[in-house]
Amino acid sequence: MKAQPLLSRRSLEEKVTRTFDRLFAGAAFELQLPGRPSRLLGAGEPAFQILVRNQAGLAALGSLNENRIGEAYLNGDIDLNGDVVAALDLRTELRNQRRLAYLLTTYGLGYLWATYVQPRLFGQVTCDERWISQHYDLDSDFYLLFLDRQAH
Repeated sequence: MKAQPLLSRRSLEEKVTRTFDRLFAGAAFELQLPGRPSRLLGAGEPAFQILVRNQAGLAALGSLNENRIGEAYLNGDIDLNGDVVAALDLRTELRNQRRLAYLLTTYGLGYLWATYVQPRLFGQVTCDERWISQHYDLDSDFYLLFLDRQAH
């Protein structure tokens, strides 16, 4: 038995076009969804066209996940015509929309804890002093482990 998709194709198409209208209002481009007429987003002459070939490409765009969109492009589920650099500029908006998810998946929870939470809780100076001592207050025998025998 196949699992039902969370969103129907029609509602996913509507979500993608609404979201793209809102996020990328400053960029003029054409969005071609499967079996639908092209739609111009933004004002002015479109710099590029995003061609969604199938449901997998539509789901990738709907996720607003840069990795999923890139994989869909590599798999042929999405195609891009026109100014590639202008299209890649949209990635900034994707990251801004999913900042926490992007930081978690890119750097991990430890990074977020050390970079954002600890300094707010304990103070930046206190955290810096602790991190510096953890990195540099090691015995010189430790560093000799990494040196060639001829160097010491």
